[in-house]
Amino acid sequence: MLRRWTSLGETLRSLDPRSSGGDVDSQSLDDRYNLYSPVSHPTPERHFLIACGFWQAPALPARTYTEYVRAQTLNLTYSRWEPWLVRTKPDPCVTMDDVFAILSHMATRIYSEESRLTVDSIVESLMLDKLIHVADVKDAPDPLRHLIFQCIGMTTMLVPVSSYISESKLELPPWHLPVAEAFYPQLPVEGLAKTPHGHNSMYSSDFLYVSLLNAKTLDQVGHITIVWVEVISLHLVFQIKTLTLYIFCLPSYCKLQAHMPFHRSILRDYSDQPSAPSGFSPQAFMAEIEASYQLIFADDYGSRAHFRNKEWKRARSIFSDPYLQKICQDPQAGARSYYDKKYDFPILSDRLSTLQNYMQSQNPGTMKALWRDRRNPLQWYTFWAVFFVGGLSVILATLQVGLSAAQLYYTIKYVR
Repeated sequence: MLRRWTSLGETLRSLDPRSSGGDVDSQSLDDRYNLYSPVSHPTPERHFLIACGFWQAPALPARTYTEYVRAQTLNLTYSRWEPWLVRTKPDPCVTMDDVFAILSHMATRIYSEESRLTVDSIVESLMLDKLIHVADVKDAPDPLRHLIFQCIGMTTMLVPVSSYISESKLELPPWHLPVAEAFYPQLPVEGLAKTPHGHNSMYSSDFLYVSLLNAKTLDQVGHITIVWVEVISLHLVFQIKTLTLYIFCLPSYCKLQAHMPFHRSILRDYSDQPSAPSGFSPQAFMAEIEASYQLIFADDYGSRAHFRNKEWKRARSIFSDPYLQKICQDPQAGARSYYDKKYDFPILSDRLSTLQNYMQSQNPGTMKALWRDRRNPLQWYTFWAVFFVGGLSVILATLQVGLSAAQLYYTIKYVR
């Protein structure tokens, strides 16, 4: 028997603490986020944030996330909803408000944790709330189901919006099965990274070193290209064949998740998977993504300059997140030289270890590469001190020999 879900309006009112007389932070979303209308005239975007559980989120990340969803909705060509949308206004065209109403409903389902989310269950609840018209769930066309799946991936940032199947190599589960089954293979796993042969004993396998993993060293020594992506599941994936490192470009979303784990219902069972890192949770995953920006950029002065002069422009070409600029330029608790894998990055340590193993295997082949290679600062200073002092000694010795030869020549000439 079909289960009837509460209407979107009732769910939003139950999620918003103002409706129940609960206390709200004096700097609530209405005060800090003046992009939105007052409570008496809530916008569809604000309904969407409430449905996601972000009603007390900081203003800047909330605005950035909403702008991202709006931009991606345009990329999705929101007119694709037209064949199934139930009109609430006489306007014949699908509007952004119509789509945000659907996204709000879907966000409510994702946030609710009432059951394991499936595409068909969302189709059913959209039908019951009279947001779409389909004769029966079983008769729902595949284009509609694909569109719903894309919207789940977009709002949770778990899969790319454009060409999502080919880019992330997703195998879509049957529509009546949990959508999480498509996302699990994209998430971090444990136990893939192995210590390479000839491991440098100067580095402990229990730690991650800023000198090896900072962005400037990755670029100049490892010849690695950073590719900014909008998908959290691709963060710190390293493709050794193409020397490509994927980095998530919207840390504002991670900041939001710290206040309210929006997609905990989708990822809550991932910790039970055999390949899942120990201690996995959506909150811990987001916290480690935030910390990784400090490791790669903020902890190293040269890498902060590298981000400012090169990477920020490239990241903005994907989507401009002001928080990304802040987190990559400002060491939060002072610059560090190393991190403990088990304590600081238990979830992302495997991906970071793969990258670190590659960097340890790199050997500079030119004088220019030697000058740029500062993975071991003590070794770098020692080498160049010996090089310059030794070089100067050789030059002085050569001059001395030359002067002695000239003196001998003129002495013999004088005697004759």
